[in-house]
Amino acid sequence: MQMTPKKCRNEHLKYRYGIKPEEYFHMLEEQGGKCKICGIHQSELKNRLVVDHCHTSKKLRGLLCAECNIGMGKFKDDPNILEKAKQYLESFIE
Repeated sequence: MQMTPKKCRNEHLKYRYGIKPEEYFHMLEEQGGKCKICGIHQSELKNRLVVDHCHTSKKLRGLLCAECNIGMGKFKDDPNILEKAKQYLESFIE
């Protein structure tokens, strides 16, 4: 039996994050269809918002666009590093 893209996504949500599609769409609705960090709307993106989670506790944090999700990972999900990056960028604002 061949998996449809929808069934594949649903299985991924269940396997990877332990949630049903309804829970994903509830999160999406709570966020107004937007990335929880940058605020870009789902309709402006090529791909769906992704489920962001803590890799240690596995706790779900929200839905992010791919760029924000990758950015969080590059900063190792560390608020201290993110704060230093913020201060660095602010030091160049005139």
